[in-house]
Amino acid sequence: MISTSLKTEGEVLLYPPTFFPRVITLTNYIQIASEASFPRYLLNSILIVVASTSIAVFTSCIGGYIFAKFRFPGKNLIFILILATTMIPFQTYMVPFYLMMKNLQLIDTYLGIMLPLFVTSFGIFFIRQNSISIPDELIDAARIDGGTEWSIFLNLILRLLTAPISAIAIFTFMFGWKFFIWPLIMTNSPKKFVLELGLTTLANRNAMDYGLQMTGAVFSIIPILLTFFILRKKFVSGITMTGMKG
Repeated sequence: MISTSLKTEGEVLLYPPTFFPRVITLTNYIQIASEASFPRYLLNSILIVVASTSIAVFTSCIGGYIFAKFRFPGKNLIFILILATTMIPFQTYMVPFYLMMKNLQLIDTYLGIMLPLFVTSFGIFFIRQNSISIPDELIDAARIDGGTEWSIFLNLILRLLTAPISAIAIFTFMFGWKFFIWPLIMTNSPKKFVLELGLTTLANRNAMDYGLQMTGAVFSIIPILLTFFILRKKFVSGITMTGMKG
């Protein structure tokens, strides 16, 4: 993909194909950067994914911590129902969800695109599994010292869960970044398009310009790679330790 994005148009269609470009050119990058709409698509995706990931991580931490350390009637049943939602494809409830957004007047809005990403059942499950290993005595000691439930959660629990939080952040970011079908039916104006929709528009408009399409694909994977490389140590730690916890 990167090699094709650096080739001239003639070399892209060359047969037999070349793996490395004979002449490296940045024409495709200059052309896609000059596209008036493409930077807007990129900024829309960054805005939507960063905001939704932050909220999803926070709700996952709250939900997972509550299911791990608090007792209340019907806790196990509610948790099973939350896990059961992971087996339901999004397409099965997409239409009623769209009608709900229509009644709330959130069609063609950033909030309407982000809303399905605010809570993830996998995130709640993942954080719960990691929160179980936190000693109850540590939480009780914080309560004896006068800490409120919110202060204990914000100042103690979140610090102990940095590794699984990083893992959830990567999963949620990747899922939101490649989200296609929901933004497609929720947006009417091109100004609200995310990068995935923008790449489809770019591919349809330049059907035979494979170098330009590959350049757009390069831009689409850079944020995911950067997120993973920044959080990779905590991500691996969070995934590894999860399997050791009840």
